[in-house]
Amino acid sequence: MIAPDAEACPEAPRVPRVPRVRLVHAAAFAFGIVLCGVISLLAGQDNNWDLRNYHFYNPYALLNDRLGFDFAPAQRQTYLNPFLDVPFYLGVSHLDPRVLGFLTGGVHGLSFGLVFALAMVVFRGHTAKVRLALSVSCAGAGLYGPVFLGEVGASQNDILVGLFVLLPLLLLVQALVAHQSLATREARRSLVVATFVFGAGMGLKPTVMPHALALAAAACAVEGTWRARVTVLLVACGPFLAGFLLTNGYWMLRLWQEFGNPFFPFSNDVFRSPWADPRSYADRSMIPQSPRDAVTLPFAFVRESQYTSLQNGFRDTRYAVLYAVLSLYALMRSWQRVILRSAAAPSMPIESRFLMIFFVVSFVAWETMFCIIRYASVLELLAPLLVVVVAARVVGRGVAQSIIVATAVFALQLATVNPIQQERLEWTGTFWDAQIPTLPNPEQTLVLIANSRPLAYLIPVFPPEVRWLSLDNNLTRPSAKTKMQEEMRRMIAWHTGDVYLLSRAEPSPLLAHDVAVVSYYGLRLESDVRLPVVSRHSPPGMHLWKLERY
Repeated sequence: MIAPDAEACPEAPRVPRVPRVRLVHAAAFAFGIVLCGVISLLAGQDNNWDLRNYHFYNPYALLNDRLGFDFAPAQRQTYLNPFLDVPFYLGVSHLDPRVLGFLTGGVHGLSFGLVFALAMVVFRGHTAKVRLALSVSCAGAGLYGPVFLGEVGASQNDILVGLFVLLPLLLLVQALVAHQSLATREARRSLVVATFVFGAGMGLKPTVMPHALALAAAACAVEGTWRARVTVLLVACGPFLAGFLLTNGYWMLRLWQEFGNPFFPFSNDVFRSPWADPRSYADRSMIPQSPRDAVTLPFAFVRESQYTSLQNGFRDTRYAVLYAVLSLYALMRSWQRVILRSAAAPSMPIESRFLMIFFVVSFVAWETMFCIIRYASVLELLAPLLVVVVAARVVGRGVAQSIIVATAVFALQLATVNPIQQERLEWTGTFWDAQIPTLPNPEQTLVLIANSRPLAYLIPVFPPEVRWLSLDNNLTRPSAKTKMQEEMRRMIAWHTGDVYLLSRAEPSPLLAHDVAVVSYYGLRLESDVRLPVVSRHSPPGMHLWKLERY
């Protein structure tokens, strides 16, 4: 048989195929979304303290222009940037709670895809099967952490804002692998996009700040010349600032116009707004009190300590394990380079060095600024990947060593992790299940909160005409000599309508405390007149207590 003439039989058009690696990445993202959505449904409806305090009230106040109408009903958290909470608020308002829970968990599940993609770049030297297995394992171990397991599907934004860190890291690592420098013209597009996203994340939640400092340090450390370092910083500053102003510029302007402090009430030791005391209002309760505590901090997370018992009882070994392998790696490199004067063992690839420096600087900056475990959610996700990368270089860079290290690390983590404890409820058809009394004159009603318990979630349930003042909380107190207290005293004194106190009857010291607070304003309970407020989201016994002047 004679073969057909090639010119007589034109070649059939080829159908372009999607590269297999893209399908693998798409599958990883889809898997993370579905997995975390299902975990969220199994965990139950979110009812955490921050949700009841400000995650629902703040976007409600933003969309209904209540800044300056209510005073600190969610305490100092009333004045945090509300934009990150708007999608959750709209979801509560328009979606079935189960749908919202699945979607929220699904968004959190994007973390799996991003860590998987990072690992695929880092393990690119392995065979396809080993690379895939290690990447899936590192991503899964990252999600199996105390913060992620405790917050998946919940309204806290630590996991959500972490996406604004993981995506830039992925872009920069890919650029480093492709161009070996972020200062090259080809890498600048990735640098601009990455720093813009980073800035947007920091504008939404300032807890990104340690990671921003670490990004700058890591980007400079992997560059070989000072000219390249300066170039990277100059290129990064503009997009970072643009992203920050995009997400926080409007809110900073509102706070400046209202209170004279764009970060109100935080940093008031600098801006000296008359509306609050002249102090920073930063929560420094968990910061290590001595150099020894700071150095040994990762090991305090393994056992019961003040760092675990005061933060919802979490336990985690990943930081201690990474601390140990980093120390061994540093000793090994020092021995090779200083004692043996050997260059036989090359340094880490540039992308691994970048991630390692980023992690170490982030951790040090985090424990210096906050040391609150929820704010380390990004480090929790990255730690297993870094453990495998560093430990494999200590014991050997072969495939077998990597698999053994990964297996040992993940088995230890599986046996020791204890998630942070968050309050959840059974799913119902309505997100907020609260029954409130009918107020005769809501447009002439003033409701007072005289304690620091999370009650602001009830405000959107009441008629919007009702005005709310919080008298004694983590921002202000009756004895404070501030303009906020002055304004609240004036409003109470001039108010001609009904005044109520939202408080619980039991245990009795709670009501006694609140009665003592309102007495500073010339108010007392009116013959035990009370209207019940029933909510499955708070302990029973809440009432609106009618107040009168004396």
